[in-house]
Amino acid sequence: MSDQATTELLLEDLLQLVANACEAPMVIIAVMGGDREFFKYRRGVQTRWLPRVHAFSLEIMHQYGVFQVVDLTADARFRAHPLVVGAPYARFLAGVPLFNLQGTSIGSLLVLDQLARTLTPQQEQMLCNASRQISNLLEQEHKALARAIPRRTQRDVPKSRRQAAIAQLNWRALSSESLADLFTWTVRHVARALDVTWCRIVEVLPATDYVKVHAYLTDPKTIQQRIYVSLEEDPLLAYTLHQLTPTVVNDLPVEDRFAGGALAGLHHMRSGICLPIAYKGRTFGAITLLSKQRHTFSRADLAFVQTVADALSMVIERTWRDRTYEVVTTLSRTMRGGTSRQHMLKLCLDYMYVQLNSVGIALLLRHEQGLVVVAARGIWTSNQGGVLTDPSASSLQILRQGQVVQHNAPSLSHPDFVAVNAPPVAGLLGLPLHIHEMALGVLWVGSAEPITVYETRLIERIADILTNAIYRVDMHDHTVQLYHEHAQLSAEVLQAKRHLANIVESASDLVIATDGKGEIVTWNRAAEQISGYTREEVIGRNLAELCSVDQRPRMRELLEMSGVGRSVYTCEIDLLAHHDQLIPIAWRFSPIELEPGVGAGVVVVGRDLTEHRKLQAQVFQSAKMASLGVMASGIGHELRNPLGIISANAQLAQDHLGNSSLLQQCLQQIHHATRRAAIIIDSLLTFARPKAVEVEVADVKRVLESTLLIMEYQLRMRGIDFRHAIPPDLPAVIGNGALLQQVVTNLILNACQAMPGGGLLQIEATCEADWVRFSVRDTGVGILPEHLSRIFDPFFTHWTTGQGTGLGLAVSYSIIQQCGGVIEVQSTPGLGTTFLVRLPVAEATLHQN
Repeated sequence: MSDQATTELLLEDLLQLVANACEAPMVIIAVMGGDREFFKYRRGVQTRWLPRVHAFSLEIMHQYGVFQVVDLTADARFRAHPLVVGAPYARFLAGVPLFNLQGTSIGSLLVLDQLARTLTPQQEQMLCNASRQISNLLEQEHKALARAIPRRTQRDVPKSRRQAAIAQLNWRALSSESLADLFTWTVRHVARALDVTWCRIVEVLPATDYVKVHAYLTDPKTIQQRIYVSLEEDPLLAYTLHQLTPTVVNDLPVEDRFAGGALAGLHHMRSGICLPIAYKGRTFGAITLLSKQRHTFSRADLAFVQTVADALSMVIERTWRDRTYEVVTTLSRTMRGGTSRQHMLKLCLDYMYVQLNSVGIALLLRHEQGLVVVAARGIWTSNQGGVLTDPSASSLQILRQGQVVQHNAPSLSHPDFVAVNAPPVAGLLGLPLHIHEMALGVLWVGSAEPITVYETRLIERIADILTNAIYRVDMHDHTVQLYHEHAQLSAEVLQAKRHLANIVESASDLVIATDGKGEIVTWNRAAEQISGYTREEVIGRNLAELCSVDQRPRMRELLEMSGVGRSVYTCEIDLLAHHDQLIPIAWRFSPIELEPGVGAGVVVVGRDLTEHRKLQAQVFQSAKMASLGVMASGIGHELRNPLGIISANAQLAQDHLGNSSLLQQCLQQIHHATRRAAIIIDSLLTFARPKAVEVEVADVKRVLESTLLIMEYQLRMRGIDFRHAIPPDLPAVIGNGALLQQVVTNLILNACQAMPGGGLLQIEATCEADWVRFSVRDTGVGILPEHLSRIFDPFFTHWTTGQGTGLGLAVSYSIIQQCGGVIEVQSTPGLGTTFLVRLPVAEATLHQN
């Protein structure tokens, strides 16, 4: 890279640094020259120069330090300034003078903003430091330009002519002259300075072997423009663009690096020089000079042409950069005027269609079915609204691969669209619209001329803006949609919450929710009615405080276990209601989970068992009365026997009052018979007495023996033999003696019904670890397998009508459950049935509790 190009790069970087530090959109390096103020380097401003009468530098050059105007519109010196009343509509100005090595002010460093403001002290200091660096770089640029002018030789044109050409070129570069005019002037004066008759400036075209000729001097008077030449026709140009280095040929017919002889024969040339025109690694094209006479080009000649190429590259880069900025700024402002997504895209394509001088533009966006042409202009307008679903379509390949597709040829046809009344398409460019690794669509641009490198860069920048605009609109639409969905979901959640609250409030059971500490947070209407406590009285209290004193530890334990696990627990705990009334409640504990595995509280559902207990007692009593009716005849016979013994012995004693020995024997018999009758009556009263259901310590041995005593006559009447094996040291169990006697009676009566023709009844009892086990086995008809699962259901009976109520086994099952035991049945039809009962040993159970 030349010294001038390096200085250019450093100055551009300094401009960016000043803009960022001062937070200003416009920064200018202004240099005074004659009757003009030239904006030699600028950022955010399109104007290249101003007349001297409007020069900002005239106010700044003769001052020291930072010159500031807070509001230009309020300052009489600047309120009518072209940059204030017109684009870019500046409001704020800050500047510092620029000096050369001799201390002469040559211009100023300007900072402009569209808002009225001031600079901070730190920004003022930075601006002064930057002005000194810029002054040094401008001096270096001036020296580099002076060194680049080749020395005068006898065979060269006068040095003053080359210096004049370079000076003129630099002056034109600072002016607002068009590139076409600049190229025309350059080929004529460079050819004149090097004394050649053939000179041209070409621009490379991507994706093709053609170049675009911008200015073509074939003789001192004839200049041709805007033609396309194949690289095959110019081996020197092809070689230079391939090597990207200057190429000097003093004798074309003997050149062996490329087909120099063919070039010499085609244009009748003998010598030539060709240099690439490139800026920061981007190749624009090349400048070529040929001479019909054998010409030995010197290093000074090469340096002169290199200086021209560098100057042209900077002018080309700056021109396209300014045009890109202008197009992008105007396009952004145009798109903001869109009232909808479709309207915005229409405005965008209309502007692009005009600015790019295209013959066709099409915008395709992603759709469920593929790609949809959402907007089109020019020759592809008829395709608007069309859908591309073919996987082999070029647009779909661009979308999936994310690569730019470009074709430049004299005549092209679009692979996806049908053109109507179409002029020839020489340039075709397809760009993917990607953002955040997300494919939005494809932009196609068709041109009547090949699309150049700089035009491609401009279209790519436009595609970026279009992509961001589409993405922002889509995100806005998506946000609005999410907002409406969230509002609808919130309404549905609120409705569901109210519905759930109504369900909880209308439930007949207690529904209580507690937090992680067991404190009540929800208390429904049923809880208020059953307990007598209002919601305000219990919120924040621990649920265990509302239970009976002896059951509070159990309630706390269940709340803690439910809160940390996923299991559901059930138990019966009395609720200490208002006025210290105990209400039996069946509780069910369920954990609440905010996240999987993380408990946040417990939902407790309680059912009042008061009426259930009353009904259960009545059922027990009804079943008991039914059993008493069956036992009545046997009990009468059992009482008649001891009464007969008493009567006979009393008569015998009366007749033999003098026989003391016989009298003693009769009295003894009367005493035994009386005891037997008393035992029978006590057992009957124990069975029949309607006693409250209380779980206590019971003697299983006594229960079994007293029941057998009552049922002995009933068994003999039915022809049933019975055997029993009851250990004398059988431990006590948890249960109610009267209720357990009712269970044994029901099991024996059930066995009697199963053996209408007689049989064998066996009762056995054993102790296994912490359980007492007893069984009632008969040799009756048995129970069918399909009836076994329902044998303990209330009112279920497999006997004929009138032989049973269906309550005996159901009541027995309930009694054993209340005692904490288990009752099971095993039966084989035709062989008999065995009922197994297990009850917890009293000592072991009490120890565990």
